[in-house]
Amino acid sequence: MSQLQQVHDLVHRIWQQPALRARFAQDPAAVLAQEPLTDGQRALLLKGDFEALGELGMHPLAQMVYSLARTPEMAGMISFTDYLADLEEAANG
Repeated sequence: MSQLQQVHDLVHRIWQQPALRARFAQDPAAVLAQEPLTDGQRALLLKGDFEALGELGMHPLAQMVYSLARTPEMAGMISFTDYLADLEEAANG
């Protein structure tokens, strides 16, 4: 399995497993420390902004899911349309 696939699988598990998602929201570093990731991947995931997740190669939809898992209150502040606009702005610098 590729390293990027491991990242996407982690995002999927975080979203599908409420207990893991709750632990991740409380302490992302602890959850990421238990995963077979490189130090560079962990650093980018902990940084967690669009630029870092893009550098990681994470799919934009996985970025949104990851961001929502990391910051649940974000769900009430952003729409999917807003998120895509933010991604486009970040990509165009």
